[in-house]
Amino acid sequence: QGKLQRLWLRSPWEDYTLVRPASTEPSLASRQGMYFHRATVREFPNSGGVQLLQALSGIDHPNIAKVYDVYCYGNKIVTASEYLELSLTNIDFQSFPFEEWEVATVIVEVLRGSAYLLFKGVSCKELRMSDIRISTDGSIKIG
Repeated sequence: QGKLQRLWLRSPWEDYTLVRPASTEPSLASRQGMYFHRATVREFPNSGGVQLLQALSGIDHPNIAKVYDVYCYGNKIVTASEYLELSLTNIDFQSFPFEEWEVATVIVEVLRGSAYLLFKGVSCKELRMSDIRISTDGSIKIG
């Protein structure tokens, strides 16, 4: 569990239905015929090709969103991964300030996930606050 399940050479929209299109966040989709099986769908330029696919296929870490499917479609790589409800950019820190231990917890979990990605050969140079996600059960993941 947690490792890449499927690699497809077609559009992800043959398997997923768009629920919310991407704007500043990745697209929210549901698996065809399974509305409540939500997934995050993201596009990446196909610049890393085989290396990116190899890295994605081996990702299995509690601080990284699970990758369900990878699609090679046109000149892009598209991933469908675990849906995590909240991004750090969605939190109003003025109204709900974090306590010191909460900030430390987020930092530690993100550093664990980042270190794992770097070990797997995935760059974290473009990691943004919107990529740091929190699930309703309190899990902190890069996704």
